[in-house]
Amino acid sequence: RTRYLDSVYFDLSEQYGVLAAEFFDLKNSLSAPSVGREQNQKDNVILISDDDFRARYINALADYQNGNYDRSLKEFRVLISLDRSHELADNCQYWVGEIYYARRKFADALAEFRYVLEYSDANKADHAQFKIALCYTNLGKTEKAVEAFNMHIKTYPDSDQFDASKKYI
Repeated sequence: RTRYLDSVYFDLSEQYGVLAAEFFDLKNSLSAPSVGREQNQKDNVILISDDDFRARYINALADYQNGNYDRSLKEFRVLISLDRSHELADNCQYWVGEIYYARRKFADALAEFRYVLEYSDANKADHAQFKIALCYTNLGKTEKAVEAFNMHIKTYPDSDQFDASKKYI
């Protein structure tokens, strides 16, 4: 019975990720104002000091590197909710995507990596774009993967993953 519930949960999680990615595409194709996680960034109230944010970020990243994905996922999400305008908020968002990617939840990872691109001046944007392409590859969506790799090459010619993107194409 537990296996069945786990199976249903993972199926629903996968479907959610696909729907979130499709919603993202639709939102962008309609050129509507941002309805994503940064919609109220102008009204964002900072609830944490810079030093505390950085210390918690380092701890969450250490948790990720040590394989404590649940704990790091929770902390990265908390940090994003506390201060979406912090210079490390896009990094937090990126690592959320990496956690889902490491868990092979590629549809969820795809949606999370796309949110990184919504941050202005995101220093993880090139990595996120590359991972978006890899997510499509792992989901078996070759045409979308090629488009994403081409976008990576065009947009981030100085990226560390530039040559890798060319090889995937």
